[in-house]
Amino acid sequence: RGQRWWTAYYHQGREIREPSRSTNEKVARDLLKDRLGAIYAGTFIGPQQTRVTVAELIETLRVEMEARQLKGWYAIKGIFPRLAAALGQHRAAGLTPEMLLRYELVLREARLAPATRQNYFWLLKAAFKLGVRHRRIALVPEFPRRGALKNARQGFVEPEVFRTILPHVPAIAQEIAAFAYASAWREAEILRLTWDVVDRRAQEIRLPDTKNDRPRLLALTG
Repeated sequence: RGQRWWTAYYHQGREIREPSRSTNEKVARDLLKDRLGAIYAGTFIGPQQTRVTVAELIETLRVEMEARQLKGWYAIKGIFPRLAAALGQHRAAGLTPEMLLRYELVLREARLAPATRQNYFWLLKAAFKLGVRHRRIALVPEFPRRGALKNARQGFVEPEVFRTILPHVPAIAQEIAAFAYASAWREAEILRLTWDVVDRRAQEIRLPDTKNDRPRLLALTG
């Protein structure tokens, strides 16, 4: 067409015409060869799919995770809009390892903890894997290598120190803090407690849904 070469090939019985965006015939023939090779290998992704953005992949993952009510959803759902704001405008096929490394530096400069940064990249990679599974994109980009996290909780607050701290906590949170100190439960587990898990006759709280999928029992005294 005009000075530029186009290619034409068939996929699943449908003719696809794709511009090579070049005036060089060899460029067009190489593009056609690549497309035919992908069709025969079963890895073909059409021209429309190359326009899929990172934001679209992230949104698909968000909808799936929310619909399945996966464990821990409440803790990570806030990451999705931040990922979309930072990388969503890019085409998924154009996301490079260098862009991911630069985003890692941005997260470090924002002083996000290593575990939090890992969650960002875990969700982003999951979005790409889902895109490949749905045949919306062809490949998952190479993500930065991450070492093992050294985030084991350390340090203890002795009872006398806690008693000194407690009066400085806002009144509405003092009972929550006392419960957390006595039980060693996670913040989200405490704040999501409802009365149906409290057995006053047996004097215990039964937490059926925990991070490690093992029910937890807390005996009540006093």
